[in-house]
Amino acid sequence: MRFDRRLLMFEDNVRCIGGHYWEMADLLAQGAQQHGYETHIAVNLKWSRRSHGHFHEIYPVFDVRRMNHWSIGDGGNSTTQRDRRGKPIGATRRERLSQHLRDRLSRADRNPAGMLRRWSDSFLRAFKQWQPRQHDHILINTCDDFVMLALADAIESLGPIEPLQLSLLFHFPLTISANNDQPSDRYGRQVLECMDRMHPHRIRLCATTDALASQMRANGLPTSTAPYPTRAGRARSRCSRDLLTSSPSQRLRIVMAGMPRPEKGRRNLRGLLTKLHSDPTCRNECCISLQLPTKRWKRLIPSELHSLIAHQRDPQTTMPGAGSANAAGHFIEVKEDKLSTSAYHDWIDSSDIALFLYEPERYTARCSGVLLEMMIRGVPVLVPGRCWLADQVAAAGPQQVGMLFDHVDQVPERLAQIRNRYADFSAGARQYASNVAKEHSPSRAVHQLGLREPEPSSGERFRHEMLKRLAS
Repeated sequence: MRFDRRLLMFEDNVRCIGGHYWEMADLLAQGAQQHGYETHIAVNLKWSRRSHGHFHEIYPVFDVRRMNHWSIGDGGNSTTQRDRRGKPIGATRRERLSQHLRDRLSRADRNPAGMLRRWSDSFLRAFKQWQPRQHDHILINTCDDFVMLALADAIESLGPIEPLQLSLLFHFPLTISANNDQPSDRYGRQVLECMDRMHPHRIRLCATTDALASQMRANGLPTSTAPYPTRAGRARSRCSRDLLTSSPSQRLRIVMAGMPRPEKGRRNLRGLLTKLHSDPTCRNECCISLQLPTKRWKRLIPSELHSLIAHQRDPQTTMPGAGSANAAGHFIEVKEDKLSTSAYHDWIDSSDIALFLYEPERYTARCSGVLLEMMIRGVPVLVPGRCWLADQVAAAGPQQVGMLFDHVDQVPERLAQIRNRYADFSAGARQYASNVAKEHSPSRAVHQLGLREPEPSSGERFRHEMLKRLAS
């Protein structure tokens, strides 16, 4: 197939096959191909060359990643705006001095000025390699206010060139505090100033949730929503009779996918596992399957439960002969932290219920790719209320696809309720899965990012008109 247009994607966080940075990039590439684009991506220098996925070319160039470390927004360590070299500006003198001290105390590879310079230099190397043409489209796959500083510096250094088409995709909230809008004000001003520096290039700001897009628009940033793409897997085929007659070898699988980071409820994990194990029904008829750091899993699981764990390793990423334990009859199953893409999807394909301990205030405007992966499979979910995850459950309307909890202490009771009415929840989740697939398809995501089907030629338009007339 001949492509006249290219999608040139930049994702400094991609280092290997696997993980949600790669998953999202690959799905966007798939959607771009459906719209007639040849896809290229610039990734981290630590890239392990095993597969190209849906990309025509993978170019390892970035020697820096996790730029959101210095964002003003949620999860970042900046409280002030910065100039083009990363120096704190604006705010009060005291705030600037505090930020300057924090910058100076950061380790060498995390110094903000150095990170900006290295990201900008890497972008320019990829730009020189690819030489963007008139109909090409540039996508910054994980953007924020700090990345904008580096991008604006790189674009400015190009000098006068034909206007570029750039889509910038934002994932993380501007702020998680409803009582302090000052950080989001500074975030908005920094992004707007960077956009001014990139004039006359065509800049499109997109967010992965409606709530985040609303936050950005409230701070003067013209932002549209581009849904987070996902793909379907094999739906779990367990009938209610199987679940009501579970034996130790046929346990209800409660899957907690993804690493237990602070924003994903890590502090509540130990206490919850103890509570679930104290319930005889759950202890005898359920298997809690979760992913933990290979070297630190003992810190996250109560010591009295260590003997109840089955360790499962991905044969594609472990040494020959490592093998895997049979989880049948085990209350807890631990997956290693570095699963290959196929092993990860095989794992979540096996879910009966998906449990999310996420901190609701951190996910008010932030999406969860794991939740979408579960919902598109028709897996009933249990999620915290008052956040984006709860909004997705509520969007199903009368179709019950899961339940909400307001406090982690309610989780055992909610799990029991889902189990007792599993046939209803499973049917509702399966029926609603097609809605999720349509809303979060790769093709729709790239369309919202501004990529379009190629315009038909004059000959094709004439043929189309003639066919319409003949049909009428």
